[in-house]
Amino acid sequence: MKVTYYAYAFKHVTKDKRGLCDLSSFLRSFSQLKDKSFKNGFIYNDENIYLVHYVDNIYFFIITRNSEIIRRINSNTFAVGDMQAILGQDDHIGFASYIIVNKDHIGFGSTIFAPKAEAFGWYVNEILSKIGISDLQFYMHAIMHSATKSDALTFPYIGRTVIEVDKSHPALVEFVESLGFDVTDSIDLGSMEIHIKPKPRKEITNAAHNIVKNISDDGLVKFMMRAQAEVGSQVQDMYLVGSGAVAI
Repeated sequence: MKVTYYAYAFKHVTKDKRGLCDLSSFLRSFSQLKDKSFKNGFIYNDENIYLVHYVDNIYFFIITRNSEIIRRINSNTFAVGDMQAILGQDDHIGFASYIIVNKDHIGFGSTIFAPKAEAFGWYVNEILSKIGISDLQFYMHAIMHSATKSDALTFPYIGRTVIEVDKSHPALVEFVESLGFDVTDSIDLGSMEIHIKPKPRKEITNAAHNIVKNISDDGLVKFMMRAQAEVGSQVQDMYLVGSGAVAI
């Protein structure tokens, strides 16, 4: 499961002003509503979509068209443990993302068929609309996505790729020496940053996959690519090495 972090804010539609508002208390109050017909009445792309409070500031974000799951969620005896049991029995009857809501950012973890961040943005705005708040619009944007080399080999789309290496990396040594540069005598030489760009509206997915497989980790300072983690998801900056990256 990949986790993406999003900053979020609310925009005033007519005044074009943006402001922060703690979404966690809003969602906690919404999840505690007794009116199940309202709380559970959201349809996204012809499927039922639910936000279920799990613990603290963590939520299940569930999409399904399975009648048994819908019946259980709408029942008066529904508990979050029921959802864990149902989803654990069969991955094909419902799909859940995990959302961590903080006062200024959201952590969003989802599997390939689970509802994505776009669906969550729609969901919050739909709540606002249904409670009569028409002058505010919720929006969010990805801060950064950390991934591993193994993750990158599954990305279906990769665009601009940035690699930074220091002078211990064999690629830098080979390149600068081809220019007549003696690396051993260059005490002040810091690093080399390489930008690999596709043609407009094109991609470099296969080439990037080969780079991931073959690049040496020695002296690798930064490795970032604009990519889709899954088909249909947003294109984001994926950090394999560098700020915010997880261990490979």
